Amino acid sequence: MIFAKQMCGVDGSPTSDAAAEQAAHLANPGAEVLLVTVLDPWNPVAGLENESAETRDEFRKQESERILNAAAARWPPSRVRTLAIDGWAPRALIDQAREQGIELICLGMHGRRRSTAYVLGSVATTVLHEAKCSVYLARVAHDRDRFPRTVVIGQDGSADALRAAAVAAELVERFGVELRPVIATGARRGVLGRGSANVDLDAARAAFPQAVVDTRAPVEALVSAASECDADILIVGARGLRGLRAMGSVSERVAHEAPCSVLVVRP
Repeated sequence: MIFAKQMCGVDGSPTSDAAAEQAAHLANPGAEVLLVTVLDPWNPVAGLENESAETRDEFRKQESERILNAAAARWPPSRVRTLAIDGWAPRALIDQAREQGIELICLGMHGRRRSTAYVLGSVATTVLHEAKCSVYLARVAHDRDRFPRTVVIGQDGSADALRAAAVAAELVERFGVELRPVIATGARRGVLGRGSANVDLDAARAAFPQAVVDTRAPVEALVSAASECDADILIVGARGLRGLRAMGSVSERVAHEAPCSVLVVRP
């Protein structure tokens, strides 16, 4: 079973709700989920600035329970656990994923620009950079009732891309989605400049004979394909780079520029 142990970070925002909803819908039958909300003691509570610390803490506790209960209602009770923890959200989520043996972290993708998000340390950006497991970043679906309809997948013939292809194949089998594979042969662009395309065209075509070969760079080709077909999910494989080394990677840039939810599949 792919992604048998999942974790979904929830905070009550629209994209967080989308992450919980989409994770519950996409999960394999029998998959388990840990729903986590993080109580950040350094984050001020609007309207309670003049109240005591005890009052603010009690408000955070009640609000976290409300958020967790709303998200848990989407899952069968036997398959869901909830957890409220203190700390800085990205680190708390990453640490929990490691301790719990999580295979997939699901989060809402907020609409910040990539460069700004990295500097400000947004939750989704930091988790994408630092987590060792696969990451699903949700955006609100175009048509929730028919989600997922169309999935775009990037393919370059590498082992990482072939792992992503296995996930895509499962979605096709379970949901009958329209799959649109894209082989981008243009040189990729990152923060360190222009890099080689690194495409094994024979392996990529063997995996997806129907794939569109696009001569543009991977990010441009994949984001454009997702926009043109009004995709619900864009899937890419990641090479396992984390932290500063991952800045400008295809998976990192796609996650921020795609118009739809993005699944980054890691080994």
